[in-house]
Amino acid sequence: MTKNNNKDLTLSVDDFYLNIRVAIIAKTKNGFILEKKKTSEYYFLIGGRIKIYESSLEAAKREFQEEIGLEIKEEDLEFKTLIENFFTYEVENIKTHELCFLYEIKNELENIKLEENFIECKLEEIKNIEIKPKILQDLLLKETLPNHVITKN
Repeated sequence: MTKNNNKDLTLSVDDFYLNIRVAIIAKTKNGFILEKKKTSEYYFLIGGRIKIYESSLEAAKREFQEEIGLEIKEEDLEFKTLIENFFTYEVENIKTHELCFLYEIKNELENIKLEENFIECKLEEIKNIEIKPKILQDLLLKETLPNHVITKN
């Protein structure tokens, strides 16, 4: 059997999706790095879907490299919490059960150039913008995070 690392861990189960992803909290002296696609009304953290046969830590490193263009080491990442999110996927109106492994880069990033779809958002500005999943907005405003978060939208 050969392994295929190019497929995302998003599974269709009857009329539902199971989505397994990773998100990264990255801070600079100017705030948190958030992304917003041109077609969306909301912001989200750096991250994406985990690939088949890829650990959440490997996925966090890969996603950060792909989106920001910088390599980070495993020891620079700290696991923060697991978010279990239940929502309806907007595009196809499909009920989704998502598991999101949330990591944080331990050190503040310096001298990075962000593409136009990324912003640096100060902590006090976080409460005034829409972030998805919504629970991330609440978690970013807290100093400590629970081990496991369950949210249903």
